[in-house]
Amino acid sequence: MTATISKIFLSCFPKCATKSSSNKKILNKRKSSHNVTLESSSEQPDQVIKSNYKIEQTILPVIPTVVFNDEIESNLLSTNEDRRKSRILLLNANKNSISDDSQSPKCLKCNGDLSSWDYVNDVLCNFWCNFCESQELQRNFSNWTSGNLDIDNLIQESQLNIGYNMSYLEWIPSDRLTDMIEIGKGGFATVYSAIWIDGPRDIWNDEKKIWERGGERTVAVKRLHNSANINPEFLNELKLHSHRFRDSYILQYFGISRHSITGDFMLVMEFTNKGNLRNYLQSVPNMSWAQKIDILESLIIGLSQLHNDAILPHKDFHPGNILISNLGFPDDEPIIVTSVSDFGLTKPASIQTESSSVVSELYGVMPYVAPEVLQGHPFTKAADIYSLAMVMWELSSGKPPFYNRAHDHDLVLDIYNGVRPEIIPGTPKCYVELMKSCWNTNEFERPTVQMVAHTLFSWTKELYNTKSGEFYQQFKEADENRHKESTLISIHPQAIYTSRPLKQFTRYTTISYVESLESSSFYEHSRHNSTGPLIQYDDI
Repeated sequence: MTATISKIFLSCFPKCATKSSSNKKILNKRKSSHNVTLESSSEQPDQVIKSNYKIEQTILPVIPTVVFNDEIESNLLSTNEDRRKSRILLLNANKNSISDDSQSPKCLKCNGDLSSWDYVNDVLCNFWCNFCESQELQRNFSNWTSGNLDIDNLIQESQLNIGYNMSYLEWIPSDRLTDMIEIGKGGFATVYSAIWIDGPRDIWNDEKKIWERGGERTVAVKRLHNSANINPEFLNELKLHSHRFRDSYILQYFGISRHSITGDFMLVMEFTNKGNLRNYLQSVPNMSWAQKIDILESLIIGLSQLHNDAILPHKDFHPGNILISNLGFPDDEPIIVTSVSDFGLTKPASIQTESSSVVSELYGVMPYVAPEVLQGHPFTKAADIYSLAMVMWELSSGKPPFYNRAHDHDLVLDIYNGVRPEIIPGTPKCYVELMKSCWNTNEFERPTVQMVAHTLFSWTKELYNTKSGEFYQQFKEADENRHKESTLISIHPQAIYTSRPLKQFTRYTTISYVESLESSSFYEHSRHNSTGPLIQYDDI
């Protein structure tokens, strides 16, 4: 396979390699159930990888060749532009169907169906059998313990019920983590970079037909403050990571460890080398609109995975929980991959909460919290869409929303009353309309994540395919007229952009959210300031 193919694969899927007798690394990707053929370039016609993907959600990761839609050229994708076009076309994958032309191969050990596999030159390799892997993990239960029965049960359950290939947690002793360096600190956790001596099992040994650990891996380690007596509700949220998500646009969790001195539990996660979205925006102040839309696409894919595959919304969607990696080769154009993290986990790990009650504590970053949530209503997927609108505004401005004022009771009251950040001059009209529809005060009038995805599809189709049309012209003119923004801004000392308890700012509010929403004058004000036309699914 060419370096270009490697680059595209690595930008979209977990890093995996195949170990053969010659130690030659061959690309692989986890697949399941539906057959798709990915052919290499004409330079190496003998190299064919037959892959099998299980389509469970509306939004799928990018695949580097034509598989779903005739609009994508049949040759390999070789540039970021093609990659973006392919990815956004796949946002519309639910309008297409894939036939299953081949029978699932059988496990060499138990003769059961494999959950994933590869064919390289018609030779079966890189296969994964959930049953056999779970049995092997179960035999090792007696060899480890976290010291906490609830965590032991969580890890064991994830290993016995592997929902997707390698999507399980493991216990990682603290002495297997070295070179820990603090890289960030929030209200409820401290984050370190570290070396995981053993690394995950992501190397395929072709001789033994097994997965082996790849050795040292740089990881992120999140120490949960005061978590020696960890909250069972917090563990229930963490369970979503282990059972459902192993996607390029959602941060990967490898396992759990424990700090040797404090006794705090620690989450061992994928390391992202460009930090969070806010830091990245500050480092690239004159970003083109194509780059901004590329980031927004990644966010929509990650958010759609949460909304389509989980019962719970994210609950704390803001740039601090959006992490950036550059997977580009040194001599090539950077490939920026965006991962969503920390859904449901940005709260104290040690406090019992009443998640079903409106009197329970509310945690979040105030400007990104939907007005109905600030009023005491439960988090919903519509609340995530409101948060997305604030992220869109930050993408358009390079600044965090409401950076120049205190995040206090007055801001909460203004958010109730429909106050939103001022639109940045020169922002494309279509972008403004989508953003306003997402921050609508009426949660029932906000678009779903699928509607946002299809709107993005229409933009990207013009940006990277036809290179003409109304949307293309709007983004082109915005790029031509944009001014270099200064990264130096004065943030108000009481503007807080880490998650914290917010109930103290809402409990004395005298206006009723429901009453104000039903008020015709308030409702008309909200519609005038917060909504805009959306391109619907059937319009694309």
